[in-house]
Amino acid sequence: MRRFVRLAGYVLGSVALIFTLLYGGMYVCFKIKRCFGQKEVMHVAFGINNTYAEPLNVLLTSLLWNNQDMQVHVYVLSDSLSEANKHKLSQTVSVFPDMKITFLKTFVPKEFAEISGVNGHISKETFLRFNIPLILPETVDRVLYLDADLIVDGSLQELWHTPLEDMLVAGSADFFEEEFIRYYRDYSLKQYINAGVLLMNLKEIRKTNAVSFLYRFLQNNLKNEKIQFLLPDQDTLNIVWNDKIKIFDLKYNSDMNLYHFSDAVVLHFAGPKKPWKMKLQQNYYYDIYREMNRHIVFSRYGFSLAVWEFIKLKSFEIFSDIKYLISQSDR
Repeated sequence: MRRFVRLAGYVLGSVALIFTLLYGGMYVCFKIKRCFGQKEVMHVAFGINNTYAEPLNVLLTSLLWNNQDMQVHVYVLSDSLSEANKHKLSQTVSVFPDMKITFLKTFVPKEFAEISGVNGHISKETFLRFNIPLILPETVDRVLYLDADLIVDGSLQELWHTPLEDMLVAGSADFFEEEFIRYYRDYSLKQYINAGVLLMNLKEIRKTNAVSFLYRFLQNNLKNEKIQFLLPDQDTLNIVWNDKIKIFDLKYNSDMNLYHFSDAVVLHFAGPKKPWKMKLQQNYYYDIYREMNRHIVFSRYGFSLAVWEFIKLKSFEIFSDIKYLISQSDR
């Protein structure tokens, strides 16, 4: 028994040393890495509540990890984000050189906060994206809006440079585009995009006062019995701005519940089934989500405690796997 314990100790020690060297080396590289010359700034915005703070932490890690060729300025919009969650998000961003984070307090009008649509999983914070042109600095002409239930698995530079001309927003066609167009046939929609990834032309939106038309449409149709919103924020954006929407490639908004492109850059876990709420072993998102969580452990706890926290995390994952396999065998 003693021999077994000693052997196990050697194995765990070796594993700890390997991960210390591997992850510690990457951590140090992030800290010392600097590029000569001024990097281009990419502005990225999110609208969340406290429930989505940890998923956003994972998303931020994947975003910043894969886009170090640019300076990413992150804007987090919320009306109630706790100081503890702000600190965690700031810690994650601070690991990456030349990245910034700004927290902006804003709110959704009470009457709109009560709209949930057919899908009850939608929170009032989904409407915060409408406030982006109003609250971001006037010097920011364009911004990339991302939902918090995403993983970025590549560079967003090409997407960021998408020409917008006089378009208000760019997005990818929704998987159920034809169904949505048919459902809202009274509005003669030419296209219907998924609002989880949006490249917003703030300069044009401000110039045309386009946000006011979104809120006016909602206000006029709050009690309209002829309209049953399916996805109220997304529906409103598509109906009101339909003639001013540009389409970009589906690889920048690949719905993990429905399809996955081999060249997908942005992985979107749309709908009520989220990877932090279900058995992650059952989907492709699982490995990527775990990997990003490991990077967060090292950025959050620092070099000295990172190995111990990683071992605890790994033990929990193994225990979860065993528990899941037992539950499956009992069926």
